[in-house]
Amino acid sequence: MVDVPFKYGSGWNAVDDEHRAQIAVISSKLNAKVFDGANSVGKTLNIDGRDYRVVGVIGDWNPQPVYYDIVNTGGFTDDGEDLFLPFTTAIAASMPNDGSTNCQTVPEAGFEGLQRSSCVWIAYMVQLDDAAAADAYRNYLEGFARTRYPSWAPKVGLRNLMGWLDHEHVVPSDTKVSLLIALGLLVVCLVNTAGLLLAKFLRRSSEIGVRRALGAPRMAIYAQFLTEGAVIGLAGGVLGVSLTGIGVASVELVLPRDIAKLAHLDVSLLATTLAVSVLASLLAALYPTFRAARVVPAWQLKSN
Repeated sequence: MVDVPFKYGSGWNAVDDEHRAQIAVISSKLNAKVFDGANSVGKTLNIDGRDYRVVGVIGDWNPQPVYYDIVNTGGFTDDGEDLFLPFTTAIAASMPNDGSTNCQTVPEAGFEGLQRSSCVWIAYMVQLDDAAAADAYRNYLEGFARTRYPSWAPKVGLRNLMGWLDHEHVVPSDTKVSLLIALGLLVVCLVNTAGLLLAKFLRRSSEIGVRRALGAPRMAIYAQFLTEGAVIGLAGGVLGVSLTGIGVASVELVLPRDIAKLAHLDVSLLATTLAVSVLASLLAALYPTFRAARVVPAWQLKSN
């Protein structure tokens, strides 16, 4: 469901979970530390005096935000998890747990006490492949709520991952404001660029008139000035990417370390940035090029 990549082995199945199997999935970092990076599937790992058989080694997987542990991490963490156990296995081992626990009365200690209490202490995700599955699951939750709390009207809501992160305010709201500001600056820059290109192209009216008088078609004028606009956009994009590289290298100076580590240069994103820069410049050059191509050769020849 969460597309965890496995370097060796795989995860456990429902039978393992039901029978509280003594198995574990570990990270590549822990595998390198304990087993020197070799295929450790089938080997034993001792944790707090209990032996667990390794069934899988996770590859490069450290999602940010950490959507499965918002409470403890706030959404961001330096390192990923090193060990995963079946839930029932962790309960049987009475492992200490962290997270959000909401209770009307103080429960008994440990997992056993939580299981006998009316506390809300488990958060989980479910995969719903279509609208019918979502409706059926919502009906199930509403039925459970009516049975569990008959005097309360059920209030059930299903959120997808992005909706859940937004509900938990993992990404600050000012990020959206920053996006709007960036788009506004882009529009202002395009208008300014269009004005500068219009002045630049019309100053060359005599050149355009001579070319048109010598037989150059309007399409040649379009090609020339749109190419100039594209070159300007490409140059601006290269400059912007260079400044971005400097900004990413120094981002730790202004942001917390756990968030600064998320900033990195992505090749596909850089290519998209260059493409957007060229496309934006072409859009800004359309009207100036149209005006330049409409220059009347006779007027320019007479004035010169």
